Amino acid sequence: MSSVNVTGHLPWAGGIVVFVLLLAGLVLAGVVAWREHRRFVGAEENRRRNEALHSRRMGELARSETRLRLALDAITQGVIVADSSGAVLYRNPYAQPFTEARHGEALVEATVAELFAEAAGGRVAEREVELFGPPRRCLFICAMPLRFASALDGSDDQLSRQSGPELDQLNRQSGPELDQLNRQSGPELDNLNRQYGLVGQDFGLVALIDDVTEPRRLDAMRRDFVSNISHELRTPMGALSLLAETLIGETDPEVVSRLAVRVQTEATRLSDIVDDLLELSRIENNETSERYPVVIQQVVTEALSRVKPAADQKQMLLDVVLPSPDLVVRADRRQLTTAVSNLLDNAIKYSEAGSQVGVTTRINGDCVEVEVRDQGYGIPLNHQKRIFERFYQVDPARERTGGGIGLGLAIVRHVATNHGGEVKVESKVGEGSTFKLLVPISDGAPEPEADSHDLDLAAWSGSRSALAVGMQPDHRSAQPVGA
Repeated sequence: MSSVNVTGHLPWAGGIVVFVLLLAGLVLAGVVAWREHRRFVGAEENRRRNEALHSRRMGELARSETRLRLALDAITQGVIVADSSGAVLYRNPYAQPFTEARHGEALVEATVAELFAEAAGGRVAEREVELFGPPRRCLFICAMPLRFASALDGSDDQLSRQSGPELDQLNRQSGPELDQLNRQSGPELDNLNRQYGLVGQDFGLVALIDDVTEPRRLDAMRRDFVSNISHELRTPMGALSLLAETLIGETDPEVVSRLAVRVQTEATRLSDIVDDLLELSRIENNETSERYPVVIQQVVTEALSRVKPAADQKQMLLDVVLPSPDLVVRADRRQLTTAVSNLLDNAIKYSEAGSQVGVTTRINGDCVEVEVRDQGYGIPLNHQKRIFERFYQVDPARERTGGGIGLGLAIVRHVATNHGGEVKVESKVGEGSTFKLLVPISDGAPEPEADSHDLDLAAWSGSRSALAVGMQPDHRSAQPVGA
């Protein structure tokens, strides 16, 4: 019986063993599947993370490139980027017109190519190009290699030493935008370049084009000003020094009196030079001064009162036609009076004693025209276009003996320009000159009259000069020029 029971339980025990083996296999397969699943999930997460990082980096690179391009486009200098062979890769808007250059500007493109060839050798190349226009321009062009230099190898210092003061000036002019860009992108860019082994590699060439026309013009004006004013001041100061030295040992009262008059004359001349300089500076710095309606008659009469002593001294006849009192211009009264008095002073100064100077005020279109005529020496045609320049003198010898320093007409031109008008000249040698100052007419109440500067016509009746005064009854009915 016992043997039969053992034999009867064997099928059941084998089933258990099979079940255990199957369960173990399932568990092992589940573990393997779970590990594979974890590995797959991890790989997928890494892939997505890498894609997101790549996308973020590409976005940052795109933003950096856009920021750099916008910064270069905003710079008021020409920027041209080329590869190591000199083939142009990028031009900002300032440099773009030179690709379509005609005539003289084609020199810029050729100069850039030559400088790129020099810069390809690893050094900074620079050149100044003058274009004769019109308009006349002066361009400074600097080309250099693009090379990321480690802070340890000193290449950036060497490049700075090679570039010299001109490049420093360009950097200062373009400064704020590039400084901000360097601060924002500097550390990250340095790290990336070192990470990818880009330190010391060449990335092509860059050329900067800077228009230095205005700085060169201002430098030339400063040099001319110093030269001219030094020359003009030297004459009266030298005369004063010589006269003073002569007076020290002089005992003859008649000679002393004569020398004292000469000293007074030279001192007055020196004072006039300083006054003209101050007046020109004030007018140039007061271009946008407040304007008021001004009666043009008051301006002319005040200017006449200023030149009365000079006209008395030379026994000259002033033929004056005054406008109606209701003829008004919107102007800076002081500037306008200075301009008219300068024209009158020149007419008296460059005319022979006993001759006549005419002053007529009339309407010319929508402007008031103040015309000053003289019977003086006249101005040669080749000088007429330059007489309104500062310090320009038709006859320097005559200017030093009886004239000014060439600032009077420059002041007139500035006043006319400040008021939206113009000044014209007509002249023939030996027949005299006619200057016309035109200022736009204005409607409105006039500025309160400054009685202390008005011309007292009665005071002229007993003077040594003769004054013929005419009055136009109504400025609206006055005959316009060319009618």
